[in-house]
Amino acid sequence: MVGTLTGKIAVVTGAATGLGREIALRFAQQGAQVAILGRTLSTLEKTAAEIGKQTLPIVCDISQSDQVRAAFAKVTQVFGGVDILINNAAIYTPFRLEDASDDELQSTFATNVIGAAFCIRSAIPLMRHRGNGDIVNITSESVRNPFPYLSVYASSKAALESLTQGLRTELREDKIRVSALRVGAMTGNESAAKWAPGMLDKFIAAIQASGHAAAVGAGMSPKTVADYLVRVLDLPREANVDLIELRGV
Repeated sequence: MVGTLTGKIAVVTGAATGLGREIALRFAQQGAQVAILGRTLSTLEKTAAEIGKQTLPIVCDISQSDQVRAAFAKVTQVFGGVDILINNAAIYTPFRLEDASDDELQSTFATNVIGAAFCIRSAIPLMRHRGNGDIVNITSESVRNPFPYLSVYASSKAALESLTQGLRTELREDKIRVSALRVGAMTGNESAAKWAPGMLDKFIAAIQASGHAAAVGAGMSPKTVADYLVRVLDLPREANVDLIELRGV
């Protein structure tokens, strides 16, 4: 069966686990060749083996420009170009600004904003060469209502949304669509498991006290988000989704 993405070449960052993995899996099921980028080779290779032979695992820390250039050169060498870029990789670490280390501040913006920009910069000429393209930047519901301990994370995602808005105008003549997909809470969140001991309890207590917990709603399955993303990419080229927010009921 021919899928809606047959013949397309996609790059998904942060694709070894979680939402990135589901997006890569769904794209492959719809016929795309998919390059999955992440920091850990063993996890990437496991995910690639599960998705199928049309998947290319590439170790890449997107905050490092040389690694991003090398990754996109590899995609071009193996697959022949890029049609779709999903900027999903993100640093999602809770902390209060007054307690933040230099590394926590710098790494959040280096990955969530600058890393995404590095990937977009490499993708643009490849998409232009193929006649058009789609760039989707994954952001967060916390942009609209920043959560306690996540103000820096929220500001990085807000910056990514601003970049998205500017690039939509900048790349219109190249027929490259640029969208922001603002995502709410999801089930199976693996990021919290990596937080410092006791931080999850502090975070839950803080969002309950601030009222954010009541507004979160039930978590969505990452598969639901990935399925929706395929629908966005399948829109006629005359349409562009500027910003959509997907949240659990």
